[in-house]
Amino acid sequence: TQGVSSAASDVYKRQLMCETTYKPDWELPGGVVEPIESPHAGAVRECREELGVPLDIPGTPSLIDWMPPALGWSDAIEFIYDAGVVEPTLVKVMHPADSEISRLHWVEPQLVPDHVTALSARRIEAILSDRMPRATENGFPV
Repeated sequence: TQGVSSAASDVYKRQLMCETTYKPDWELPGGVVEPIESPHAGAVRECREELGVPLDIPGTPSLIDWMPPALGWSDAIEFIYDAGVVEPTLVKVMHPADSEISRLHWVEPQLVPDHVTALSARRIEAILSDRMPRATENGFPV
C-alpha cells in the first residue's frame, strides 16, 4: 500500500517522494499492511508513520497493480492511493518520521523517473496522467 501526494505551487505540482536509508531508488510514502489491516487503513497508517502527519487519503485506490516476484519477495497485489494536493500547512511540518526514510523530496513529475525504478515510474505516470482509477500488471496496462 502506498500513497501519492502532490504539493501545489502557483506554477506547477510536485510529487512527494521518500529517499530511503536501505536502497538507492526513492519510493512513494507507504509500506506493507499489518495482519488483518485493510489496504486503505495501511496506507493511512504508513503515511502517518513515515511523514509525521495524517493525510486525507480517499478510500478508492488510484492504481491496483500486480507485481511479479522480486528481490526475494513473492508476487504481490499493491494498492496505491492518491492523497491529492497536500495543504501547505501540512507540507511545512512533514518530516521523515521513520528510520527507513532519510529525506523527503518534492519532485517535478518529469524528474520522477530519474529517482525511481522503472516499475515505480510507470505506476506514477499512469496515476498522474489522468487521475482515473485503473488496474495494471507490473505497471503495464492490462
